[in-house]
Amino acid sequence: MSTTPFARVPVWRSPPNTGETKDREPKHSNCLGSRSGSPSPYRKEIRMTTTTTTTAAQAQVEHIDPQTLVLEENVRQHRVELDEGFLDSIRASGVLTPVSGRRADDGTVYVRYGQRRVLAAREVGLETIPVYMNATEGTVTERIVSQYVENERRAEMTDADRVDALRLLELDGMSAAKIAKATGTKKDTVAASLKIAASETARAAIATDVTFDVALALVEFEGDAEACEAILDAREGDLAWITQRLRDDRARTRIWEAAAAEEAAKGYPVIGRDSNDYESLYGLTDAPAEAEERPEVDPEQHTGCPGHAVRIHVQHVAQELVAVTAVCTRADLHHPRWSRNDQKVDISTLPEEEQEAAREAARAERRRLIENNKSWDAAETVRREWLVTLLSRKTLPKDAAAFVAVTLARHSYEASASPSEFAGELLGFSGYDMKAQISGLVESQPAKAGHVNLALTLAARENHTSREAWRTPNATDTAYLLRLEAWGHHLAPVERIAAGYPEAADDTQD
Repeated sequence: MSTTPFARVPVWRSPPNTGETKDREPKHSNCLGSRSGSPSPYRKEIRMTTTTTTTAAQAQVEHIDPQTLVLEENVRQHRVELDEGFLDSIRASGVLTPVSGRRADDGTVYVRYGQRRVLAAREVGLETIPVYMNATEGTVTERIVSQYVENERRAEMTDADRVDALRLLELDGMSAAKIAKATGTKKDTVAASLKIAASETARAAIATDVTFDVALALVEFEGDAEACEAILDAREGDLAWITQRLRDDRARTRIWEAAAAEEAAKGYPVIGRDSNDYESLYGLTDAPAEAEERPEVDPEQHTGCPGHAVRIHVQHVAQELVAVTAVCTRADLHHPRWSRNDQKVDISTLPEEEQEAAREAARAERRRLIENNKSWDAAETVRREWLVTLLSRKTLPKDAAAFVAVTLARHSYEASASPSEFAGELLGFSGYDMKAQISGLVESQPAKAGHVNLALTLAARENHTSREAWRTPNATDTAYLLRLEAWGHHLAPVERIAAGYPEAADDTQD
């Protein structure tokens, strides 16, 4: 086996020790001595003595083909994980830190520390890696103790360390793409890290104990103190849906304000977003109290009423759908369309001390309805993104086929109405004729049939869900959400309600 040792600094060794001490005269002339060897008149006689010096054996670093190295038994007994980031780093920069090894009498080199580096070097095809020949054969106990200490006492870089390092590379003139290649880091991670480094709020947060994902969310909402507080207060697993809810709220505000400005330009008063001081025209009439026909107030004719106003409701954030409804803030100028006996509760008939409590209870229930509807929309977005990730995995859940079979047998109606367009989106397709794209996938790659079956089934079950799933939980959606939870999806609080879990007191975000 050929090895190439690193260049070493020469080591001085003393002459052999003869056990004697004798005078030594300079053999060569210099500016202070004479050629004859007589003592110089300008310096005193120098008496040299010989001493014994013991020099420890010098460990060497050699470059050796990783395919020829033999890994010693290691305290890490489980399967070694070689993630893509680590492999990319080894591929781009090689093995920077030598592994620790020893050479046996037969020439075989055994590696004691650094099995991941050796395995990664083999994986990416490195010709040689540096091996520090500093290990000794030792006993089994000594090997285990040294490997345990080497692995257990190692301090990994923190997220803040990584962010700072990537930021320094950027300041040194490297592009994000070059940083990713040089460090073996995913491009998305590099880009996200540089965003965090450029944000005062996120950079300060990641220097404490927040996670990388939390810091990245803070970048998105920097300057919004309330949103940043909600992110920092997010419970474990809830960050995704809370962040999506904040995005939806921000978009909803933008859409509402644009619609409000348009209505105000027409001269119509706009009801505030949080106001309940109005009555729908659908519940009012101008017909006399004794009239049998009691049509609702006509919106066009109502424009002359002193209480005329419009209520703006953002129905769908992604599609920017807005409903503008005429309402009245002076219901006393009209008559109720229905008698009080038709209403569930006539608050005016309650004792005075109970009326305000009843009104507050009604307002609280309305707030709960509005907030949980918004939370459901946000959770739905996150859930569907998770489904795309699930279907992108090479290996599906073990009971995926059973889930498909149960859906076909027990929920045949939902399955028959499965929208192929949605199933195609879950599989990553886009454009027209999703049926052709889906069937084409199976025809060209028969092994993908399981993924397609699961996608079609998930699309059917997902299409059955709606806001009603949390308002009035049903067995179909409950079983579906519990199955997703078993596969690793973190249920948002509003999804937990639909899944049959008791509603916690703080599940509604006020």
